Amino acid sequence: MKFLFFTDSHIKTRTPIRRIGNYEEDILSKLVFLLVTAQREKVDFIVCGGDLFDLPNPSFRLASRIMKLISSTGIQWFHVLGNHEILGHNPDSYDMGVLAFFEHLPNFKIVKETTVNDNYLKFIHYRHGIEEESAPWKTSEEPNSRTIIFAHAMVTPNPVPFVHITPNQLKKKTKANLVLLGHYHDPWANIVLHSQIDDKEKKTLSEGLGKILTSSKEESVSMSMDFFSKMTLFLNPGSVARISLLAHNLRRTPRSILVNIDDDFVTITSIPIKTAKMSSRIFKVEEAMLEKKWGDRIDEFLAAMENVKVEGIEASTLVINAAKVRAGVDSLEEIPDDQRKVLDFALQRIERLENPEE
Repeated sequence: MKFLFFTDSHIKTRTPIRRIGNYEEDILSKLVFLLVTAQREKVDFIVCGGDLFDLPNPSFRLASRIMKLISSTGIQWFHVLGNHEILGHNPDSYDMGVLAFFEHLPNFKIVKETTVNDNYLKFIHYRHGIEEESAPWKTSEEPNSRTIIFAHAMVTPNPVPFVHITPNQLKKKTKANLVLLGHYHDPWANIVLHSQIDDKEKKTLSEGLGKILTSSKEESVSMSMDFFSKMTLFLNPGSVARISLLAHNLRRTPRSILVNIDDDFVTITSIPIKTAKMSSRIFKVEEAMLEKKWGDRIDEFLAAMENVKVEGIEASTLVINAAKVRAGVDSLEEIPDDQRKVLDFALQRIERLENPEE
């Protein structure tokens, strides 16, 4: 059995605020690359781990373009519902969006489970609180049964300050051999053992997984079927989309995962998306770095003022007066444009600090 997995492409027509160029065309070029890769590798099926679209109801023009691309390959497409594709965090609402039309494609399916070549496949669609439930993650206890879970859920490698679950917590709920994940946009991998194995083989696999998720080239890692049957491998290739200008989006290359399972070995190949542009070509990097510099300085200034009480004068007034003194002018209108931009940014930051709930 051979299949291609990718997740979180967040296709939409509107270009995110920190990006430059045409976001829709950039993402579509990645999707075309993924479909061409699937055809080249002669996969049995493709799995999207959720959030193909950024909204449940994108434009019909955009939806039509995606439908034509998916149907053109004839390759079976299994779809996991992501939180952006449903209403009210309820997976039963997906047919109120464009995915209802996709189900009319002969090779597009939204299912909860299926079997392919004696491999049991389980699809966990996003819904509120899915991380805390047990039943969706439960798998067969029968010996020699291979189970692969595809889930759109907030599974993270380490604890984070929002609703989530870690592999160590999930090991009590599932004995799946492989769990492929979407929703959390950073790439990561983790091995949870259910039986004693050779430490050398585990170390080799761990190092190999780290390499394939960071390399800019196509890389593979293999393991014996005996090893595969004694563990749960959690794997998230990271989102195809890079929407926000965060540090990890500046460093990483969007990728897909090719999984090949035969009687003796399991091979996992990371395939970087060659049509993905360098971060410097899609993000307003210099503007963001400048704003970060301003932000750091403003934070230092506000921290220094924490214990300073000036009766009858608000922080914003102090900042405006300081800006006028620095510019050597008497009114806001006379402040030079470059300094006014910094001032406006500072005032916005102060407003957010003073009114955190707005």
